[in-house]
Parts: sequence; structure tokens; C-alpha cells
Amino acid sequence: MPDRTLSIAGEAPGTSAAVREWNRQLQRIDRLQTQLAELQALGQRHRQALQMATEPTRAALNQVRQGLASRLAEALDGKQLAGADRRAALVRLARLATELAGCGDATAREAHDRHSDIPLAERQAQDRGGWQERVEGWRQQTHERDARREARQARREKRRQQPAQALPLPDESTPDKNATDTAAPDTTAPDDPATLLRRLFRQLASALHPDREPDPAQRDRKTALMAEANRAHAGGDLPTLLRLQQQVLQAQPASGWDDARLTALLVVLRRQVADLERERAAAQQSLAWEAGLPPESAISEDALALARQGAVEALAQALEEARDTLKQAGTPGGLRRWLRD
Repeated sequence: MPDRTLSIAGEAPGTSAAVREWNRQLQRIDRLQTQLAELQALGQRHRQALQMATEPTRAALNQVRQGLASRLAEALDGKQLAGADRRAALVRLARLATELAGCGDATAREAHDRHSDIPLAERQAQDRGGWQERVEGWRQQTHERDARREARQARREKRRQQPAQALPLPDESTPDKNATDTAAPDTTAPDDPATLLRRLFRQLASALHPDREPDPAQRDRKTALMAEANRAHAGGDLPTLLRLQQQVLQAQPASGWDDARLTALLVVLRRQVADLERERAAAQQSLAWEAGLPPESAISEDALALARQGAVEALAQALEEARDTLKQAGTPGGLRRWLRD
């Protein structure tokens, strides 16, 4: 649940729209942060379970790949391959060397570099460059889409704020006895969400500066609170900064704020909600991609368990195919047929 020092209880009949919206946005932030934490934990459990389920098959597959790499190196060293067959062998050897690098086997890489005009590291760098170009193109499209969405949101916020101009942050209270350099209250209207967050952070940084605290226990306390404020400021986390303001500076609780002040701060809360929603969507898509699920799939324990089962079956099939390939490549003719397939 949201921090009760920030939410405003008692939405009785006649409660203002600003109070209702304030509480609603706090609840959304709390729910989104919980969902992000659950996604992170779910992904960690999935990776651990997948590693345990596939480790024996991966070890066996790596042994077969090492055999294939040795067969290719033998054919290249013995000059059994030429022309297109030799080029295909180098491509296959590069792929095997990349796959075997994860288990610390450098033999295939060395064999590749002995026979190729392009070192494996350079070949991989070229592949990564092409992949990065595609990723950057996708990111650019995403940024442009997000920018259009934020522009529409800003226009809606501007229309919503026209009746009441944004007022200053709730910072007119007296600092605690340990806050010797607390910033004076700012009576200017905030220009944008970044200004609101920056003003809050500066007040906290002034009050929590650990070098100005002679008492060791208080210095440790302020250091921990300052680290929390830094994280909140970096993440645009308004509720955490406000909670710290009330805790450190004895600021007026949300229940005492007027509608105009709530309306000003709602701009920042809505921005944080939008950021958290994008972060949740990105986390869901990333986990879906990692598990081999469609990008828009609903992520759950059951869905990930099915994905792991599919991964185990696919790996077992890859092992059988690799064994058949190694057997086929044992003869010169079979090796050439594999390279030309």
C-alpha cells in the first residue's frame, strides 16, 4: 500500500477531485513498483530453473560441438577443403567457437584464426555492429513514439492546469535540529516536473550532508538517507522524496496540503506513473524474449514453465542432430555434404 503519510484518507462525499486523483496516482505507483519487483523475482527464478534443467544436456552438446570443431580443424589443417567448402568450414568453425567460448574452450577460436584472413574477434565485432544498428533503429522508433505520447500528455496536462497555476512545494516547515543548512522555502512556481524533483533533492542534500554532522551515529543515518534520496532523484521517485522530506525536514504531511499544491505535484506523479508503465512493459518484453515467448505474452509461472519445457526439448533435439552431424562428418564425403547442406 502507498505510504500513509503521503496518501490522504477520508475520501468522503464532497472530497475534491485533486485529493481523489492524488490517492489514485499513489496507488498506481505502488502497484507498478510491486509488479516490477515481482517480474524481477520471476525472471530470476526462471533463469535458475532453466539452468538446472538444461545443464546436463548443454554439457553433452558442448562435447559434441568440440568434436565437430576438431573435425573441421583437422580438415582445414590437412588441406582437405578448398573453395566454397573451405569458406563454409570457416563459417561453421566461427559459430562453434562462439558457442564454445562460454565454457572456456579456446581451441576452436585458435583453429579458426589459423586459417582465416579475418580473426574471429573481428568477425564477431562485425556481427555485433550489424545487430546494434538494428537495435538502434528499433530504439529510435520507440523514442519517437514515446516522445509523441509525452507531447500529447503534456498538452493534456497544460489544459488541465490552466484554471490553477502550479504553486510551490510543501517546504515551508522548520527543519530538524540536525539540519543546519536547510534551504530556505522557495515561493516560486515550479516550471516542470524536473524542477520540482530537483528542488526537493537539493533541500534534502543540504540537510543530509554527512560531512557536516559531527556525531558518528547521525552521520551514518544521514549517509543512508542521502543514498536513498540519490536513488529516488535518479529514478524520478516523487513519493520517496516527499516521504524523506517529511521524515528529515518535518514537512507538512499531505493531509494538510491544499488542492492547488496537490495539483502542482500531480504533474510529477503522473510522469512517474508513465515512466513506471514503460519500465514494466520493457521488463515484460525482455523476459518474454529471454524465454522465447511472443513479445506480448502474459508472463506467469505457468507460461515460463512451459517455455522451459520447450527449451529442454529443443536442446535435446539439437543434441541428437549434433551427434548425427558428427557421425556424418567423420568421412571426407560426409563432411562436404554437411558443409554444402
